Amino acid sequence: MVLRKLFTIDTKVNGAGPCMFAWNPQGVLLAVAGANKRVGIYTRQGELKHTVNLPEKTAVIDMHWDHEGSTLAVVQAQTQSVVLFDMATHKVDTLNTAMKADVVLARWAHSLPILCVGNAKGGVLMYNRETFKKTPIVGKHSKKILSMSWNRRNQVAMSSEDKTLSVSDEEGQTIDSVNIKGDPLELKWADRKSDDRKQGSVDGTVSMTNGGKTLILFAPETKDSLVELAFNKKYGNLTNFEWFGDGYLICGFSQGNITVVSTHSKEIGNEVSMMKAHRDSLNALTVNKAISKGCSVGDNTVRVFDLDDLHLSEQRSEKYEFDSEFGALSQCGWTEDGQILTVASRNGSLYAFVTRIPVMSASHANLIAYFSSLREVCVRDIVAGSDVAKIEVEVEPSFVALSQSVVAVGSLNQTWFYGFDPGNVNQTKCQKVGFHEASNVVKTACCSGQYGAVLYKDLGKSEVFVNNPKGVTAGSTNEEWRFPDKKDHGKVTAHAMTDNFYIFGTSNGLVCVFSLVDRQVVTEYRHISGIRYLKPNLQGTRIAWIDSSNNGSIFNPASEQATSIDGLSSATEAILWDPSDYGCFIAADNKNFTTFTYTPNSRWGPTARAVQKRDSTDLCTTARPYGFLPVLLFRGVAMCQMPTGALAPVPLNTHQPLQYQAPGDAESFHLLLEMNRVQEAFAIANTPEQLQRIATAALHVLDIELAIRVYRQLVKPTMVQCLERIRHIAERNVLLGHISLMFQEFDDAQNFFLRSSHPMLALEMRRDLMHWDQALQLAEKLAPDQVPLLSKECAQQLEFRGEFSSALNVYRRGGMEVPTVPQNASAAAIAARTAAELHNEACLGGEARCTFRMGDVRGGMRLLERSGNRALLVECAAILETMKQFDEAASLYERAEQFERAATIYIKETKQLKAAARVMKNINSRNILTMYAKAKEVGEAAYQEAMQAYERAEDWDNVVRIKVEFLGDLHGAYGIVRRTRSIEAAQMVAAVCRKRNEIGVAVEFLLLAKKYNEAFELAKETGTMTAFEQALAQIVTLTDGVAPPQYREYFLMVADYYATTKKDNAVAGDFYNVAAQFPKALEKYLLVGTQEYLDKAIDVVGRAKSDKLAHRLLDYLMGEVDGEAKDPKNIFKLYMALGSYEKAAKTAVLIAGKEQELGNYRPAHKILVDTCLVLNERNMRVSTDLRRALMLLHSYIIVKHLMKPMDDVPAATRMLLRVARNIQRFPQHVSTILTSAVVQCTKAEFRASAYEYARTLVQTPELKEQIPEKHRKKVEAVVRKRGKDELVDPPEPTSQCPFCHAPVAETTLECTACKNALPFCIVTGKHMVSEDWSVCPSCNFPALHSEFVKLLQHDPRCPLCENAVD
Repeated sequence: MVLRKLFTIDTKVNGAGPCMFAWNPQGVLLAVAGANKRVGIYTRQGELKHTVNLPEKTAVIDMHWDHEGSTLAVVQAQTQSVVLFDMATHKVDTLNTAMKADVVLARWAHSLPILCVGNAKGGVLMYNRETFKKTPIVGKHSKKILSMSWNRRNQVAMSSEDKTLSVSDEEGQTIDSVNIKGDPLELKWADRKSDDRKQGSVDGTVSMTNGGKTLILFAPETKDSLVELAFNKKYGNLTNFEWFGDGYLICGFSQGNITVVSTHSKEIGNEVSMMKAHRDSLNALTVNKAISKGCSVGDNTVRVFDLDDLHLSEQRSEKYEFDSEFGALSQCGWTEDGQILTVASRNGSLYAFVTRIPVMSASHANLIAYFSSLREVCVRDIVAGSDVAKIEVEVEPSFVALSQSVVAVGSLNQTWFYGFDPGNVNQTKCQKVGFHEASNVVKTACCSGQYGAVLYKDLGKSEVFVNNPKGVTAGSTNEEWRFPDKKDHGKVTAHAMTDNFYIFGTSNGLVCVFSLVDRQVVTEYRHISGIRYLKPNLQGTRIAWIDSSNNGSIFNPASEQATSIDGLSSATEAILWDPSDYGCFIAADNKNFTTFTYTPNSRWGPTARAVQKRDSTDLCTTARPYGFLPVLLFRGVAMCQMPTGALAPVPLNTHQPLQYQAPGDAESFHLLLEMNRVQEAFAIANTPEQLQRIATAALHVLDIELAIRVYRQLVKPTMVQCLERIRHIAERNVLLGHISLMFQEFDDAQNFFLRSSHPMLALEMRRDLMHWDQALQLAEKLAPDQVPLLSKECAQQLEFRGEFSSALNVYRRGGMEVPTVPQNASAAAIAARTAAELHNEACLGGEARCTFRMGDVRGGMRLLERSGNRALLVECAAILETMKQFDEAASLYERAEQFERAATIYIKETKQLKAAARVMKNINSRNILTMYAKAKEVGEAAYQEAMQAYERAEDWDNVVRIKVEFLGDLHGAYGIVRRTRSIEAAQMVAAVCRKRNEIGVAVEFLLLAKKYNEAFELAKETGTMTAFEQALAQIVTLTDGVAPPQYREYFLMVADYYATTKKDNAVAGDFYNVAAQFPKALEKYLLVGTQEYLDKAIDVVGRAKSDKLAHRLLDYLMGEVDGEAKDPKNIFKLYMALGSYEKAAKTAVLIAGKEQELGNYRPAHKILVDTCLVLNERNMRVSTDLRRALMLLHSYIIVKHLMKPMDDVPAATRMLLRVARNIQRFPQHVSTILTSAVVQCTKAEFRASAYEYARTLVQTPELKEQIPEKHRKKVEAVVRKRGKDELVDPPEPTSQCPFCHAPVAETTLECTACKNALPFCIVTGKHMVSEDWSVCPSCNFPALHSEFVKLLQHDPRCPLCENAVD
């Protein structure tokens, strides 16, 4: 609360000296008396209304108004009379008390025209103002009357200096009296509550100060004793006290302290709270119960504090300090309504504050008009946050109205209109643009820019008039319109005005819209109940009202359609539209603001519903602070007027979370959807569930474009396509029909379609949905030509549901006339005839099916004579089959070429084998053929025909049985069993063979019958084990020479037989190997010991992958078993079989070396090549020894083809030199190789090499003797004829290293630059070069491509692996 100055009456008016004042009970008139010995009567605005000249020149010591506020009693010092001033007549009367003592007090009764007067000697006079009767009361008190107080029961309490307290009635009769120890001062009546706070009498307790030290409570007419309350002495003397609330006292003390004290019996005297209100002293204290506030004065300071929660604090109080020249404050008082606080000083000054502005306001768009003072109206723009205008008005108004540029205020029957400019701010000089004086008291008013309207208080009528003559047509300023204009319309109960319309509602439920432009009624709507409140939106296009049943509606004047407001509280007091958000409004009851959303266009039509909380059916409300009056709603903030008159914003709970919208915020998302802000909800949605809700909401409010966007984001192409097809539909009913169809609201969709300009859409929908009953009803009205088609589809549905009788009738009605088509008819005509024929065929088929199901077989067969439709024949045959009408069913199957089903019926049901034979040629089903064969065999003993049927059915067991048992064809049976390997047939044939003593054949068929043990025993007993072996070999397929696990035991039986019975180690070993008994097989093979069986032993060990068996065989091959080492090739084979390729490679090198030493170069070469190929296949490294050994042998072997046919003498020479340099590897042919080298070097002019090796031959006796005779002389000549010149070989050409491309001699196989071993060419022995690279397709060894091609022209074989090369 803010203390605002209202007016001041200074010492110039009152005179210098003490000043006192008294407000009349209505708070309208203020009596002020000062040192000038006059009493001034002032209005609430401080205007002097009358001056009372007193008869005596003494000071005024007491003033008091009567309960009507019409008569003021004034007591002057040193007089025995009382001055009575009548406000109605302005007459001053003097009441002579006829008492000898001076009058000191005068108090009017609470509700009677009785004045109680007390004098300085204890005398009392009761004066009745109406009867003028004076009743003196003597003997109550003997000394000066100190205080006097009336209660609401018109009982008066008086205290006197004689230390007595008396209570009397209006006649002066004593009710009770009591003696007091001290001086009883400042009497006050109060309701003192008991503990339950419900009991207690009206003004039943008298309270008084006891000499300023204690407080005494006394209850007259009771036996309760006096209650005396003491206080902390440091507070000083008790100067004032007041009652407030539920039995609480507020006390002021001389030291400036204020305390709140409880008087409840269990806590009486307890100090509830305390505050230091003034620094040095406190002179007066008062309380206003209307606003629950207290005021104290002292130290030139006024302090106002709240008493709502009994807690006194400086934070909850307001202080106002006066200048020292104002004087010491002596008195404070409030008007009854708490709007004005008055303070007087001892210097004669009086100050009035506005403490409570009238709670009265009006709003328009973003403007609010409210009272900033008692006679000042403030227009505030809540968007800009600034005051537009402040208007001083002529009276304290009782109502206010606002438009875009006009404020209307009024009181009683007068209304003033003030204009302002809404575009400016802080306007203080606003002109009065109109005045209207009504014939009766006005209850409320409303206005626009040019017009005004008033609603009379008690008449139930309203009047519209021109308030601004400048804004209307000339000559019409005196026009007035009164409503209602008809008697049956009832009384006007609510009204409102927009810029273009005047709207009112009546007690009979009439809502009328009057056009201010056309000056005529444009809409009248009759509601079922009376209207008690209405509120249009800013433009007047929607009107919200509350009827006498407390139900709400939203009215559209254009369509004259009223929409019920769902969720409206029955205690709703007001409705506010949000001009910034079309469709949003709130309903205010005494506790909450409830937010509503109005949707003018939705799938259900116009709707108005309350916003609900998320995941709940509870309404989303906002608490309405106590005493807050809702004035305006703008952007989700309810602007309210507080009890003090000030404005306060109340943010709505439905809008506050939307200020901080975050993606995925569930609360914001829910509220946006609830308030139809679908676009904003889409902006923050981030889950598929939220997007689906947006799509649904968009469709409900007919926002097709947004729904398409959402469904695209949801990746639902079907919905997108459907919406794309209807997005351009302009007709609302058609659009609503399609959307209702999407939501599967078929009845709603049909109603919308039928109300549209395309009613056939309803028929198409029902047909597509297969709602045939509804479709037929619509077709009979909308499209009779479609009745046959729909009848057929309806009959099919009925038939599917099993309603055959109804379906039969509908099928019969579904026939269509087939049009006659000439020979030169168009394709469309031919297609129409074809469609009609197909339609009739379908109806005929349905009629036939239903006829059969109804039991009329003959009728159905007659119908089918007209049809050749195979599918229909099959359907009817199936129906007859279920009805056990087998003859007809079989004949229909045969007609439909369903021969298998016809044959089944002929064989099983009707036993007509001749008829079955007629169709058997068309049957390939084994089951049916078997069924027919059995019927022939059993029923007719036709074994040959039965066997033929069995053969077609591939039932070989029965074929064999008939051949053996009935036809005697054993050899034919043998062939079938051997081909089919049927177990049962094999057993059958085996039994016959044993009877015929064909043991070998019997063994064979026993094996085919899987009687292995029996077959073995039979073969063993009869010595036909060979037959057993052969048959077993035919049955079992070996994998890598080993039988599958399930057959191994039988081979083991054979192996044991040969090992134990026949002592044949070779055969036993073979069968042990097949039976995967590898240790036994190895044992038997080693006992045989030949190379063939050593190879088998190696295969067994390689297959077994057993280290134990490998060591055993290796020991045998190394001669550790019998002291005789075997061929090393066997060790090589063993390592190869075991996969020990590195060991095999080393062994190969050794074996090749031995072969090479023996002069077997080709075998040694083959061993090395094969080993290299195996290693290469397994991506294993070829060792240097193996590679070098292969290179030397291969270099020797290729010399021949290098000389002829390739005629590459240098290459051949260098290969011989390579061999000669390693001649120790060729011990058997040293002399021959060196001789060839000398001869070849001589021819190639390699003189140094020729001389070197010739000298070696000549100087070595052993070699010299081995020189062939034909070359001896040549060799010796090379040595003898050396000459003196230095002998040199021709320089060797170089080529690039395939790794680093450095130059390397052609036959050098190691790069001196990168140190890599270079691959050699298998054709020339030179190292490979990357530019001339090729490989043999068989062995993958490299060769120089150019040289390889030359060689292949003469020899198509690879020089290394000797395989043919294409």
